[in-house]
Order: sequence, then C-alpha cells, then structure tokens
Amino acid sequence: MTLSSPARRPAVSGYLLQVERVAAADFRGREAELSELASFSTEERPQEAAGKDYWRWLAPAWAGKSALLAEFVLNPPSGIDVVAFFITSRMAGQNDAAAFCEVVQRQLYALLREEEPLSTPATRDEQLRLALDRAAERCATEGRQLVLVVDGLDEDHGVTAGPDCHSIAALLPRTPPHGMRIIVAGRPHPPVPDDVPGDHPLRTTEISHWLAPSPYAQAVRWEAEQNLLRLLDGGGLGRELVGLTVAAGGGLSARDIAELTGSRPRLVERELSAVTGRSFRRRSVHWASHGPEVYLLAHEEIQRSAAELITDTELADCRTRLHAWAQTYRTAGWPATTPEYLLRGYAQLLRELGDTRRLVDLVCDAARHERLWQVTGADLEALSELSTSLDQLLAHGRQSGDLDVSAALRLAAARDGLHERTRALPPDLIGLWARLGHTGRAISLAESQQSRTTG
Repeated sequence: MTLSSPARRPAVSGYLLQVERVAAADFRGREAELSELASFSTEERPQEAAGKDYWRWLAPAWAGKSALLAEFVLNPPSGIDVVAFFITSRMAGQNDAAAFCEVVQRQLYALLREEEPLSTPATRDEQLRLALDRAAERCATEGRQLVLVVDGLDEDHGVTAGPDCHSIAALLPRTPPHGMRIIVAGRPHPPVPDDVPGDHPLRTTEISHWLAPSPYAQAVRWEAEQNLLRLLDGGGLGRELVGLTVAAGGGLSARDIAELTGSRPRLVERELSAVTGRSFRRRSVHWASHGPEVYLLAHEEIQRSAAELITDTELADCRTRLHAWAQTYRTAGWPATTPEYLLRGYAQLLRELGDTRRLVDLVCDAARHERLWQVTGADLEALSELSTSLDQLLAHGRQSGDLDVSAALRLAAARDGLHERTRALPPDLIGLWARLGHTGRAISLAESQQSRTTG
C-alpha cells in the first residue's frame, strides 16, 4: 500500500479558542484603532511606501495591545481571513519559533482546507513560508485578504535561548506574498532581534504606530494586581498556587496543582475561581480534544510581579516539588494518567534552567517515548524534543568550550533509535489503524515513515 491510502484528514485549528482566552471580557473604547486596522488590511497602499504591508503597534505594558488584537482576530472585517499567534512567556511551548510555525501552519492549512503536512525541525521554516504563500495566493484568487497577526514580539523566547536559535520576527517575510498584510505588536523595548535582516520592514519606523494606554486596561491591571497580592498575602494554598505557576511557566491543571500541594482539585478550583480572568487565565490543553483546562497568570506583567514577590527560597522549593512530581510519574512508567505538562512543558523548563542531567534523563526515557506515541500517534514529538535538546547542548558547548560529550551521545543515540523504530514499522500497520477507524494515528505513522525516508 502507499502512504496516501488512509483517508485524508483536513487540518483543523482550534486556536481561536485560545484567542478567546486573551480577549477582554468587556471590550470597549478602541473603535478608532479597530477602524485603522480594518483600513490597513483592506485598502490599497502606495507601492513605494516603506513597509506598506506591515503595521506595528508599540505600547508599554498594560496598554491593551493583546485585547485589541484579539478583538480584531475574533471579529475581522468583511473579506478578511486572519491567522494569528499570541506569544506568551507565561506558558512553555507558546513563546518560540517552533511553536509559531506549528500553530500558524495548522491555521493556514485549515484555511486551505487541506491535510497538514509533516513538519520537522529541519523543514518547518520553509514549510511555513510555503503555506503562507499558498494561502495568500488562494485568498487573493477568491478576492479576499490574508492577514497575519503576531502579538508580543518582545516576549519571544527564541531571541535569548541560544546562539543557534532564531526569532519569530526573523520568520516574517520581508515582502509578504500576494498582497498579504502583517500586523505585529509589542513593547518599544527590547529592540528588533539581531537575526532580522537589515532591509526588513521591521527595521523601519514608518510601520510603527503608538497605542495609547486604555483606561479599561489600567482598571483590569489594578484589579489583577490586588487579587495577586491577596493570594500571596493570604499564604497557604493561594501562595502555593502562585509559586508553582511561576516555577512551572504555566500549564498546570487544577489536578496537577492538587497533586503538587497535597490538596484536592475542588479546593484548588475554588481558590482559582475567585481570581480567574483577573490574576489567572485558563486555556485548553494542547493535545486532548477534551480534558482539564490549565492555568497561567493573566498577563506578562503579572508573571513578572509574581516572580518578584516570590522569594528565591520559595521558587527553589516549588521547582524541587516539580522535579519530584515528574520523578513519581517516571518511576510509575509514565502511565496513561500522566499530565500533559510533563509530556510537553516540563522539558522546556529544564532547557531554560540548563538542567542537563534531568533533561537528558527525561527526553531519552523509552517509556516516556511510548506514552508520547500513545498520546500523539507517532514519534515526531519525541524526535523534536531530542533534536532541540541536542542542538541546545551543542550550541552551549561551542559557546562555552565545555561540551558534555556523554549527554550529547545519549541524546543522539536515543534520536537514532527512534528513527530506526519508525523505519521498522510494517506498512500494513498503517492500513490496519486506518481500517479500525484510527485515521489520525494512521496518518501520523505514515508521516513518521516519510520523515525517516526523506530526512
């Protein structure tokens, strides 16, 4: 049989559900700014204008940038198709180029009404650019306009992750194809990342527009900060909630926090219900179509404030608890009840901490590879983790002159072992999964084998 024999699966993006979490509960007072964005997105602009296809909002924290862009994304003008990415450092896996490529590409192929192709760390950038070009061309053919919205460029983790990493800004096309428009937002500082070419529109001031702070956003800020202070000053479970969320980087469910604190999920939910939408926000899990929502602090500045108000001793204690919690699931062989954070966010936390020993033990764990395979239907996630960790380790070794050879060999061996396992899978297994109705798993297996033969 051929790899295309399973029924084709259209790409479906649920990212608007995440955008709804960013949107203001009571959006108002920004009619003029929405009108400006609508005009920019739909009107012809002079060919000679510098950065004619780019628009950049600049504003300090708590000005209401994210709420404005979320409103535009959720309620675009007529004739506009919008794809978006909201960068947040409050949740692991939502603040770097890899996440940007994954999330935006899924939206583009949903727009194209086509099956989303396989992306690997080596091909994801070029595949994203191809998807942007094809989607923009299709929109233009249908008399519509494609608009890409990227919020929070100042929160891009890839800018500081290492010498071999690159920024989300550097992935944005110098000349958007087929009349596509790009809207970005961020604080005035830090400056444009070094890997953005010198002739890129992001390096011009003509695309910049200052966004005046919203009085409604300021009111939300005051209320959120007061709720945060009440949680911290109250001690007990409330203070633990804040400390663990800061330590984990977000993405813990009520059940996760209950396990970490020795409490009960209902008590955690009751504590959070008083501040959700103010100090905390909820968002859907990444892989499961249904399941417990996870929590993160409601704003980047709330994250910073919380980190400053939690003592170093408390933060270290919270991280120790996270490590012990992960070890509990590892000792149990990564059962079906393993929290998604331990399969997705925890590895990034270890990379950010530079905890090489724990990172290598985690991402090389064969039982965890099996759990990832059960959850995602293929070895692609595990391979991506291994490649990213190895790249970071090698980059650090080149920079410091002190390469951990043993760790690098373990990562490379685990990666090669997964490649060999993928190659050894009988093609008939793909057809069997398809006949049993597990189309998504069949396609993931086919893509994994295709990755092995083309990579």
